Amino acid sequence: MTALVQPFGNRTIGDVPLLSMDFQNMLNPGETISSAVWTCTLTSGSDSYAGSRVSGAAIINGTAVGQLIDFKTAGVASGNIYEIVCTIITSLNQTLVGDSPISVFASGAQ
Repeated sequence: MTALVQPFGNRTIGDVPLLSMDFQNMLNPGETISSAVWTCTLTSGSDSYAGSRVSGAAIINGTAVGQLIDFKTAGVASGNIYEIVCTIITSLNQTLVGDSPISVFASGAQ
């Protein structure tokens, strides 16, 4: 398993960003992305709904994979830190992982 670190920075409570990870530099020539799964885990703070922040299906677009992450619903607290992980399986049966921490703040509290 190979890892990609993708910095997403800070977000505001109420955001529903479309996050994207590009695996281009990790794929072999001709290799494609067959499937993708995103997860969201709380690493600091309080949020009993952290696992359900991933919204809808992953969007595979060439070498990049996108996903909506919902910081709009109940349970998000200012200062929470989440670990966002995208795991892909490729046409050559490689498992590649991208991850990034993301902090969420109340508007104007960054």
